[in-house]
Parts: sequence; C-alpha cells; structure tokens
Amino acid sequence: MTDSPASLDSDSLNDTPGPVRRFQLELFVLDFEKINVAAVRHGVGCPPSTFHVTVNENELIWKFSEANVVTWFTQSNMSETLFTGNLTLPVHFFEAIDHARVDSEDTMITLDIDLDANTLAYVAPNCRISTTLPEQTDPPVVPDWTRTSRIFFNSSLIAHIASFLASDPVGTDEEDFDGVAPFVQCSFDGNEFVLTRDWTPHGGPVLTASFEAGGNFRGSFSLFARVFSREIYLADVYATGLVAIEFNEAEPHVCRIGSSNWGLAVQLGFEHIFEYRRSLEMSLMFSDAELEVERDDRIGWDPVVVVTAGSRTVHATLTPGQNGVGHYVRLSTDIASDIPWSDALGVEVNAWNDRWPSVKLVHADGVLRAIADMPVSAMPAMADAVVDLTEKAQVVDDLIAAVL
Repeated sequence: MTDSPASLDSDSLNDTPGPVRRFQLELFVLDFEKINVAAVRHGVGCPPSTFHVTVNENELIWKFSEANVVTWFTQSNMSETLFTGNLTLPVHFFEAIDHARVDSEDTMITLDIDLDANTLAYVAPNCRISTTLPEQTDPPVVPDWTRTSRIFFNSSLIAHIASFLASDPVGTDEEDFDGVAPFVQCSFDGNEFVLTRDWTPHGGPVLTASFEAGGNFRGSFSLFARVFSREIYLADVYATGLVAIEFNEAEPHVCRIGSSNWGLAVQLGFEHIFEYRRSLEMSLMFSDAELEVERDDRIGWDPVVVVTAGSRTVHATLTPGQNGVGHYVRLSTDIASDIPWSDALGVEVNAWNDRWPSVKLVHADGVLRAIADMPVSAMPAMADAVVDLTEKAQVVDDLIAAVL
C-alpha cells in the first residue's frame, strides 16, 4: 500500500492551552475508501462494530480486529499533529459516509471530532452529518517486539497460498459452520514451508500447500483459519517483495505478518483447545460446586484450565485424541512430591487403583498424583468429576502417610 498524506487540523477552540479536544481529520478519498472497506469487512456480523486509529506525530495507524486477527495499515501524517492518542470509531458511520458522498464534490473527506461533545461529524461541501462517538476503548495490540525467529518468502506466493487457505471443499459457509472449521497447520524445516487443512472430520479432503522459504524458525504452529484466510487473500494488494512471518519466544502465542506499512497480528492456537476450552471453563464456573477457575482470554492457546477446589489445585488439561477424534480432559491433582518409588508404595497404589474405576493414582518424577480422564462429551459432568477427584485424593493423602 502506498503511503499518502493525511492531516489533523484544529479549529479556533484549540487556541487555548490544554489537551486538544476538538480537531479535524482529513483523508484523501482513496484512503478513506480503503479504511471503510477494511472496517466493514472486519465488522460484519458483530454490531455495534468499531475500529481504531492511533494518531502519532508522523503517522496514522488504522487497526481492525476480528476473531484471532488484527489487521493494521499506516498513512503518513504530513502536517503538524495537534492531537495524539487513540480513537474508537463507528463502522456504521464510515459506511454511511461512503454511501452518501457525491463523487464530483469530494477530493478530501473531512471528519470533525469533538471529544467534549462526544461527536463525530462528516463535513460535506453543503451539509454536516454527525453521530455520537462509541465508547472509547483500548485499541487491539499490534506486537512491537523484536523478532527472535521468522519465516520469509516472496509476496508473489500469497495469491497461491490464499486461494488454498480460502477454499471450502465441503461447500459450507464457515461462519455458520456447525463446529470448528479446520485450523491451518503449518511447519517449517528450514527449506520447505508446509500448510495443511484437514477437512476429513467434516467429510472432505486433506489440503496441502508447500513451497521453498527461508528463515531461522524451526517447528510447527497452527491457527484459526477463517479470518486469517480472508485477510491473507487480500494481502497481495498491499505486500511487495518479501513477506515475513515473525515470532518472539517471549510471546509464543502470536505471530506478526507483513511489511513496514501493512500487517497482521495473528493469535496462534490449537483446534481442539479452541473448540472446547470455553465450554470447559463455563461448565466448571457455573456448576453447583464451589470452584475457582482461571480463565484465559487467548484464543485456543492454553490447554490447561487451573481449578481451585477448596485447598486443592486441579489441572484440567484438554488432550487431543488420535486422528482428530476422541479428545478428552485429563483431571490431575498432586498428592505428594519428592516421593521415591518403593515396593510398599506400589502395593498401596495398586490397591487404590483396584478400588476406584474412575480415579487412578500415578507416580512420575517423584510426584504422586490422582488423575481422571473425561471425554469432552461429558462437559456437563466435569465439575462433579473434579469434586470426586479431590475427595479421593484427600482420602489417599490422609491414609497413605504411613507408607510415605
């Protein structure tokens, strides 16, 4: 995308000292159209929809978020900036401006923003149309860390990759898909970048794309596909030269894709965690049992839900089954640590395991644990299983002291 100037001009109200509260934002028509298209695209299906702009001394950074993706692009600010900060703007108003403006009259789009009056106005040649500003919220985060690893390839490959990612071999609208449409599974060995979408659980094929790439990243990752596939499909409009997928080891759940004036910030995740973690959290939080649940706002990243039941901590770990089926939740709580294995302990553990069909004792790395495996289909019974596990673990804790 080519940088183009935008200016921020204040009116006479800003002659007095203090923070700028009323100002004008002027945009070239072509820039406005790109902003509006991106805002509408990300805002579909989730009204009231908003997007953000970060105003710096030299540039405007437009940010649009949906699902696991933040799309951003910049425009140069060629004039002296009087207002700096973040603004939350309504999608509906930009879309209305686009429908209402008369092409022959417009060379620039002028927006008048009054933070004290909480209004946003479109200043047309012969009229003024305004709306109330939405609640001002923090903009989505675009990682500004320095990469520790990356994969890079030529932007000419984007069209091929995008067509592959966006294809729907089962003929279903993914937005209305009953269940989770397959994630994109990615791997890189230093020479070949491989992307796979496995549609077999939904009656479709396995799709794979591979090509030569460079970079020092080694390993694999996966991500929710729907929004990413759409945005990367449109990326060839902006990207030229090399495109890089960048990672930082201190924040492994997100990657950054793009160039100096355009990009995507994509939350990584795993399909089975995305599909079941929220249900697992809800089933534990809203049960009759008195459980404290640590929630994770990342999308499909952390498989472990930490639960506090009384004085005992239980880890509920979402565990994938084989070939994408048979997923289950392993409930686990520690009974004792730094315990060496002995014949006497083995006799005791086997006796307890023979007595209980659902809860088992295991010893590994010097830790004695009680575990229970529950299929994901048993979400409504998960809280009861946690209570049962903690009660049995406490019984063992009280009675096995002599052996330990």
